[in-house]
Amino acid sequence: MGSWRVRSMHSAFAAAIIWLGLAGSGAQAAECKCENLKALQNELKIALLLHGKFAAKAEAMRAAYGENPKGSDLSAARRDYESFAGPPAPGAQPAAGSARDGLPRATPGAPGQIAFVPRGAELRRQHANDERTGITEAIKVTPIGEYIPDVDRRRAIEQDFARRRQDLCDHQDEAAVKASMAAGSVCAGIANALRIHEDTHQRTCRRMGFYAFNERGPVQLLDDEVLAYNAQIDALANEIRRILRQARTRITSGAAGANAASLLTIETRCAVAFTVAGNVDDLRFADKVCDAATAFTVKTSPNANFRFTPSSETRGTYAYSGQAGGGHFFGNGGYVVDLSQGKGSLILDGAGRWQVRHPLGVSSKGGPERLRITELPEGCS
Repeated sequence: MGSWRVRSMHSAFAAAIIWLGLAGSGAQAAECKCENLKALQNELKIALLLHGKFAAKAEAMRAAYGENPKGSDLSAARRDYESFAGPPAPGAQPAAGSARDGLPRATPGAPGQIAFVPRGAELRRQHANDERTGITEAIKVTPIGEYIPDVDRRRAIEQDFARRRQDLCDHQDEAAVKASMAAGSVCAGIANALRIHEDTHQRTCRRMGFYAFNERGPVQLLDDEVLAYNAQIDALANEIRRILRQARTRITSGAAGANAASLLTIETRCAVAFTVAGNVDDLRFADKVCDAATAFTVKTSPNANFRFTPSSETRGTYAYSGQAGGGHFFGNGGYVVDLSQGKGSLILDGAGRWQVRHPLGVSSKGGPERLRITELPEGCS
């Protein structure tokens, strides 16, 4: 099943379902970093596809049924909407032409599901089961026997709850929804984009009023999804652009354009950065390495012109040459970066290659030598 996020609200129901394609870690999501870029790009790709699908479906249904269909046209429009936005039967493939049809694979991790229930929907359900509780449908009968919304009564109910700071458009359990989003997210930027998507729906509810929001027609539901995906796309694009500016992020192909879709084709790698410290006899090392995958030098005292040529982020060769106390010290060899849990060693093999030329000849020593290294998670400042 592809990863997607759809807030599906039938006009007869106020509960919405958000399907999530997130890694279910169970812990609060950490800030997005370079390593999370692929996940963010996948989320953005899915959001762009869903935005396009909902926008196209809204126009198609507007043309087929009109803006506010009635009677049998409304029933047909609702069925059309549900077949497009509703989930497939358990174990079934998404129907052709539905919102899920043809979506990319979910972001690595177990897909989750969050039930979004506005307070008003739960209160209406309570009243349907027990008229002494919750809130009424607020319907009145016209002189000719027609059932229509009691607009004044509905407005009074909404205002009463607002005065008590219990807005009917609030989440029934906002803390649980936020915790589920954050716990399931690969990183906080994805959870934030989901929150912004849902905040868009909540603003629509507050603008319209709960009763009107709850009874929107299928076209209005689709239009609101388009707005919500616009906001989600902007949030994801901004998060990707922030990561592209991070010190550790190295763009290897593509370029960020004004269009969010341009961010999908960018390829990057995440530079390994660390500090180096330690001594080899009288040679003192103290410096930063900003990218272990490209040639770098390490400052020493006295200056030994210590140059490293990587074959990968964790190994390569080194060479050095310098003057100290009337002697010329020089050598070369291989090295290994041993970095575990943020700390480790820069191991210089040096066996028989640490040499000093002095007035009495040439002296040499074996190795290996170890220098202390500490990872710079944010890269070099």
